[in-house]
Amino acid sequence: MRTTLDLNDALLVRAKAEAARKQTTLTRLIEEGLKLRLEQDEAPPEQREPYRVRVFGDPNGPKISHEEFMARVAAIEEEDDRRQLGLLAPRDEDQAA
Repeated sequence: MRTTLDLNDALLVRAKAEAARKQTTLTRLIEEGLKLRLEQDEAPPEQREPYRVRVFGDPNGPKISHEEFMARVAAIEEEDDRRQLGLLAPRDEDQAA
């Protein structure tokens, strides 16, 4: 079946180069990619490629649960709200700005 695709220019250049390197056509390369993606989406979770989370900061730093993290965020936000309402003195770094 024929169809028209609107592809990002840089992606198309990379795809054409990859097709040439593999000595195949752009059509076959796109078909392979679609097939792989559709098969991956249909696979049971244990057979899927693992989702990778990008971690910022020290990976060896302290480990806290999501609940503890959210409690700390809430405490910081509450403190900021109290400062904005004038119920707490400004922080030193706030006064320097």
